[in-house]
Amino acid sequence: ASAGVTMDERIRNLMNDRGHPELFLEVDDEDLGEKTLEILLRLERDQERIREDIGRVIPQQLALMGQMGIDFMDELTRVYPELPRRDLPRTWEAHLPSLSPSLQGLMEKYG
Repeated sequence: ASAGVTMDERIRNLMNDRGHPELFLEVDDEDLGEKTLEILLRLERDQERIREDIGRVIPQQLALMGQMGIDFMDELTRVYPELPRRDLPRTWEAHLPSLSPSLQGLMEKYG
């Protein structure tokens, strides 16, 4: 289980994608220390449910990362057409490294 303290949209978006908007704080929140303690207690209390929620979002996040790889290669070849491009299928899986056994297990369970 995890939570975050953020000053931009990255952690905020990730927590919202997982369905946990209550598990992040802004760096300039009033009573940041007190709110952090509340979140830590919640992480301990609800850890199994939070882990399940995180597991469910892993396949979506991996697909997004793979799509970013496709988009990055498209942009590179647009800007540098002479750049050799590997002949990969246009699938998100082809644009990520091999998944670890634990990630493969999560994909089988939630994917």
